[in-house]
Amino acid sequence: MSRLAVKVEHVPVISGEVKISATEMSTLLYALPIVWKQVKLKDHWFYAPAKWADWRKIIDYILPKTPTYQADKFDCENNAGWWQIEVARLFKQNTMGDVEGWADMGRGKERHGWKIFYSPESKQFFQFEGQTGVVMDIDDPHYVPDEITMR
Repeated sequence: MSRLAVKVEHVPVISGEVKISATEMSTLLYALPIVWKQVKLKDHWFYAPAKWADWRKIIDYILPKTPTYQADKFDCENNAGWWQIEVARLFKQNTMGDVEGWADMGRGKERHGWKIFYSPESKQFFQFEGQTGVVMDIDDPHYVPDEITMR
């Protein structure tokens, strides 16, 4: 009999994905009303975005576990990377992009990091602020992305 207590993590099941080739994902990203300085697609074969209802499950599950912001130690860029890793680790999703750009955080435009994801039913990208859980339209004027990495 083991004396080691094992904690089992019950991750929500997502209902479905739609496969999109890396070429098509690149085309979709470059068609956005954004001037990308850099787009890095790390998966060269295809991407499998979750449906909108599944993105809600993913966000609702991960948001309470988000580490607290710490200036110069775990700031916005670290938060954005952490979200990307957690979504990939827990849900096997490669379509939550890590974005950097300019955002109005109440002190004027400044460099910032956040997330972007694609919903195949609406055929739209959404921006996501991982520190607050707010989902925004891709053309939100307060968030102006210029670099993206999708793993």
